[in-house]
Amino acid sequence: MTEKPSHPDHSDPPRAPHDAAEERRRAEFAYRLTRDVFGRYYWNDRLQIEYLDSMKKRR
Repeated sequence: MTEKPSHPDHSDPPRAPHDAAEERRRAEFAYRLTRDVFGRYYWNDRLQIEYLDSMKKRR
């Protein structure tokens, strides 16, 4: 097996520490967008389930 290079320039960059917050912001924005597009509180089941699952994983 080959040794890992000391300069991992060609490997995937590590996840930034703000990624979790960014994900949450995106989920919240998507939920707001769903509400705004319909001009009312529109219960998007799949989005809500995905959002709640992601929040549970973060705990």
